[in-house]
Amino acid sequence: ANCIADETINSFFEGEAGAPIPLEGSCCQADVCGLPCPAAQDDPHDGFGAAVIAFACLSVLIGFASYIVVHGQSVNFFVAGRTLPLYVVIMTLGS
Repeated sequence: ANCIADETINSFFEGEAGAPIPLEGSCCQADVCGLPCPAAQDDPHDGFGAAVIAFACLSVLIGFASYIVVHGQSVNFFVAGRTLPLYVVIMTLGS
């Protein structure tokens, strides 16, 4: 298997390595860039997908609630209905 799609570049790195890349027990990243091979990662737990879907649903619900609270006007949403206390505005701009 070639590490790089361009055969000319791939041949150059094979010449540098002295053998076809990736070398035995190595990876393209190590052979071409000199970076360590990535560590193996475990698959996510079974509940990971459910957590992502739950977060997306919660975000949509918060969005609908915000729409109702600001009475459907985008200007009110952008300026929070002009009801933010001064210290919140200052901290937001300061961050």
